[in-house]
Amino acid sequence: MRRTVRIMRPWTERHAQAERHVDDGRRIIDRQRVLIERQKALGSDTAESETLLASFERSQAIFEGDLVRILQERE
Repeated sequence: MRRTVRIMRPWTERHAQAERHVDDGRRIIDRQRVLIERQKALGSDTAESETLLASFERSQAIFEGDLVRILQERE
């Protein structure tokens, strides 16, 4: 039987990556909201864009939870 050994990256690397994920997620959500507003202004159907936004928001909640967990490791 083969065992996988998981090596933990240093806290600073995990923290930096989590910060990037949170920051990138916020930018993506902001862009998606702007896109939806433009679509609405043009009278376009926004259902798919709003579904995608909801998916981005769920991912963002995970990213933010990861960041909180990583910050708590340091305390």
